[in-house]
Amino acid sequence: MVTSVMPDAITCDGCMDQVAEFADVHLASKEIPEAIKCVETHLDQCLCCKDEFAALKKALIAIAD
Repeated sequence: MVTSVMPDAITCDGCMDQVAEFADVHLASKEIPEAIKCVETHLDQCLCCKDEFAALKKALIAIAD
């Protein structure tokens, strides 16, 4: 789990709560809304959550195909 002194940092649980919304925006190649930029930052710092996001993204792409 990532811990940080950044005021808008989120926990792994917070990241997972918002990762589906982040994945939708990311896969649509849209600009990441300010409200979920903390997810992007967390994924850059946390390997566990980054792996979960990669698996979710892979599943969403498979479903879309």
